[in-house]
Amino acid sequence: MPGDVNHDGYDDVIVGAPDYPTGQRYGIALLYLGTASGLDNSPAWSVQGSRYGSEFSYSVASAGDVNNDGFDDVIIGAHRWEDPSINEGAAFLYLGSKTGLSTTHSWTKQGNQTSAYFGKSLASAGDINKDGYDDVLVGAPIYTNGQSNEGRAYLYYGMSTGLNTSPAWTAEVNVAYANLGSSLSSAGDVNGDTYTDVIVGADHYTNDGGTGTETYEGAAFVYYGSPSGLSTSDNWHYESNQSYANCGSAVSGIRDVNHDGYDDVMVGCPGWNGINDYEGVVLVFYGSASRIAVIPKLGLYLWASGRQSGWIDRAPGRCERGRNSGFRRDGPVLDQS
Repeated sequence: MPGDVNHDGYDDVIVGAPDYPTGQRYGIALLYLGTASGLDNSPAWSVQGSRYGSEFSYSVASAGDVNNDGFDDVIIGAHRWEDPSINEGAAFLYLGSKTGLSTTHSWTKQGNQTSAYFGKSLASAGDINKDGYDDVLVGAPIYTNGQSNEGRAYLYYGMSTGLNTSPAWTAEVNVAYANLGSSLSSAGDVNGDTYTDVIVGADHYTNDGGTGTETYEGAAFVYYGSPSGLSTSDNWHYESNQSYANCGSAVSGIRDVNHDGYDDVMVGCPGWNGINDYEGVVLVFYGSASRIAVIPKLGLYLWASGRQSGWIDRAPGRCERGRNSGFRRDGPVLDQS
């Protein structure tokens, strides 16, 4: 959800169609404005990608209000963008205004490395450094720097004209094929220090000493905010310890679900084996003053084999059980202290 791009009091929705037109994969993004009766039936804004096969709009996200003008902005990814490197990827910022989103992007960055897939994941980070401008996270999960396909996450600070041209922060995990940046999100304030934190997924992370017993277990990493920005190394991480669980395929901050004053996070593991093979799981971890819980407080599973429930949306207001959804709740699980 892009927020309220025209500041009319109604939140708006952005939708991506990266295969548009069919088979050519230029991609198109469409914005639907909110109204008193719901969403408009027709898009108020659309932008089509300009490069064949770039899959523009594969990822779309609210950028928050990066230039602090009172209008929310959006960021759009095209992870197969080529200019000139093949599949280097790119991200594009469109600013909100009284008349809606701008028709041309005000900022763009490219991966500058073959097959980096820059822009495959995107998220608003909130205002990390408390300067009044919202900031943006961009993932490049196939980025290589010493270790093949280790991945990298980037943070760009907002400013009066949009986003800075250079990242204020980057993170890598130095594990080959980890795919750090496969997902990312604001984590809210998980430790209660008033600074916003972030969570980053690495769905192919493996930490089994080469034994092959935990291949692509996946992991999620939290980085704390501070007056100087995000921490240079992770302050917390979770590994599934289960082969092909792919934990970190989806991550999200979920506000303070237990009302203890600390924001909490969710981690999706779509390949998780529970009662059934590859049923998937969504894990909830509570924040605290000292650290995020080591053991998840809640697990949500599907009852059907191969249904892979570990895909999650960002910051839900509530969760509803739909017809034939088959969710199983496991927990609460006691924290380790």
